Amino acid sequence: MALTIIPSSNAIDCPDYRGGAISVYWGQKGKELYGTLKDTCDSGNYKIVILESLLVFDDGSFDELNLADHCDGSGENPCSVLEPEIKHCQEKGIKVLLSIGQDEKGSQTKEDSEKILARNLWDKFLSGSQPGPLGTVALDGIDIADIADDAKLHWGKLVEAIHALQIAHQKKIYLSASPQCVYPDALLDQAIKTGLLDYVWVEFYLHNPSCIDNSAEASAEDLLKAWKMWTSHVPKSSSIFLGLTADSSGETEGFIPPEELKEKVLPEAKKATNYGGVMIWDRAADRKSKYSQDIKNDIGNKKCKCVCVMIMHQTVSMAWDLCHSKLIKGWIMQWVSHICLLIHIAFRLMHASRHALPSIIYVYVESISEYQSLSVCMSCMK
Repeated sequence: MALTIIPSSNAIDCPDYRGGAISVYWGQKGKELYGTLKDTCDSGNYKIVILESLLVFDDGSFDELNLADHCDGSGENPCSVLEPEIKHCQEKGIKVLLSIGQDEKGSQTKEDSEKILARNLWDKFLSGSQPGPLGTVALDGIDIADIADDAKLHWGKLVEAIHALQIAHQKKIYLSASPQCVYPDALLDQAIKTGLLDYVWVEFYLHNPSCIDNSAEASAEDLLKAWKMWTSHVPKSSSIFLGLTADSSGETEGFIPPEELKEKVLPEAKKATNYGGVMIWDRAADRKSKYSQDIKNDIGNKKCKCVCVMIMHQTVSMAWDLCHSKLIKGWIMQWVSHICLLIHIAFRLMHASRHALPSIIYVYVESISEYQSLSVCMSCMK
């Protein structure tokens, strides 16, 4: 008899620690400082790598992909040398996104510039069906960052256009944005309010001293006040990340020593139901300071081990999900745990054959919405 299990999405959606992912920006400095993309993914520290960056223009076109000396190939698409490394990262369950932005005024805006840009990004970076600057690899998503004040593109419309393409092609594309820490972000607010962003990495470094810990104007308390503004206003469909610099040299304002982060910031930040983890700026600084290595075991909430007990006996199929959920609290959780335990023991006693004993399938759940999507599960406990 066949046993069908509805699996969780993948490694990033179900990390070992709920809300415990680390993302990192990669590509703006050379190999000597960054190492290879493969080395970055093999470090074991990151669940998302953001390639930086691609300049886009108001008419929906884009410039050459700028990844420093990592694109040392020849021919029409010199960055295609990264194709096998990107695929290597994806095979390890690590999402690879492309960051886009504008640092100078582009050409004249067209009526459907956002749709044109969305189609260009889809064809060259997301579909995997035709050669692009990175070869024929299909990236996992698009990140919006480094937006010029005079950019005429409507970023909310771009997000909607990419989302429409993913629906039309039935292919999940992850969308993210990197706003500065003062809420709301003047340039990215409309994109965030669409509710279509999977990740929002709030930059608590460099730009705004009023909400950057260890700046001349702010402390950890000020950072957390700004954090609560973000977590309470951003649509709950988006996971919010603390954007932190790994540069301990003092050149980038806002560096928070690992121990201070773990003692003063993370305990409060993790209370938000839409907390997603930490975004690191950037791989070069992190490679030197080993910041992500120091914090990776502390950025998630308690381990949420979901044990789905699948029992197949003749025509009977039953499943229980024993894990922590904010949907079930107090005495209800206690009763659920007792009932599920008794049922588990009863079925063990019923089956004489070792092969008929329940199979234990471990699934890790990142959020309540992810939990609700696991239709094979019925009840939840710690």
